[in-house]
Amino acid sequence: MSNHAHLIVRFASRAMFQKFLRTITGLIARHVTGARKGRAFGKRFFDELAFTRVVKGFRDLRGLVAYLAKNEIERDVHPLARVAIEREEAEARKLRQRQARRLKRKPSINLV
Repeated sequence: MSNHAHLIVRFASRAMFQKFLRTITGLIARHVTGARKGRAFGKRFFDELAFTRVVKGFRDLRGLVAYLAKNEIERDVHPLARVAIEREEAEARKLRQRQARRLKRKPSINLV
């Protein structure tokens, strides 16, 4: 069972985002605990404040989507599956860098 959720959301203003966080956390807590307005659960539901991060630009968004995909694999397959995927990605990155360096090298011309 998962102990956290990932959301990608967009808001017109910071104030709207803050209202959303207050509302969604209250709704989640009431749903899970069965508490209702006027009938409190009796103790805090969340251990920590929500972790938020601002995504800037397409490259950052693409990285976030890749992170979420890895997180899903880790959840569905096995926690160490993510480690294997990251190793494969690192090897592929190194290979691409080596190939790019080779292409940048100018061929040497031997005049006889």
